[in-house]
Amino acid sequence: MDLEEARREQSNFFRRLNRYRNKNGFAPLKYIYVIEMQGRIHHHIVMNQFEGLSMKEMQQILQEIWGKGLVLIKHLYKNQKDNRLASYLTKENYKKKGKRWSGSRNLKKPKVTIEIVKETKRKVKLRAPKNFEIVAAHEDFFEEIGWVRYMKAVRRGGMDYGSYEEGSEDDC
Repeated sequence: MDLEEARREQSNFFRRLNRYRNKNGFAPLKYIYVIEMQGRIHHHIVMNQFEGLSMKEMQQILQEIWGKGLVLIKHLYKNQKDNRLASYLTKENYKKKGKRWSGSRNLKKPKVTIEIVKETKRKVKLRAPKNFEIVAAHEDFFEEIGWVRYMKAVRRGGMDYGSYEEGSEDDC
């Protein structure tokens, strides 16, 4: 199977899954997926759950709708650290300067803020703001402009994407 065929199969799967969810009264499908090309071509998908169903029932439904081979599922929790998952989904690009993941259009966009941190001494370590955790940090020297320091931090508890109330549809 080549990449184009894998994309077509993925698109057809989402169409069938959306149709099933609508027909059976489940919330609209929200997803992020990546097609991995190491070894055999396979798909990784993070999606919202089928409300009120057990993991076994969800696995059986997805297996039937996919129909092309093995389906493995794992439950993700709202406040678990997702840094490893995010790194895994974005680790390789099959297009130069392109992203390898894609998502549904109904996902909430994260609130991104950029803060310029002024420092007088390069020896002073960059610190994350209160209630934030550093997920990436590095510094480089460029002859044209000097030292450039970069830090990426995320809010602890995963609340960057809006409010969260137990049991709401926004927790997927």
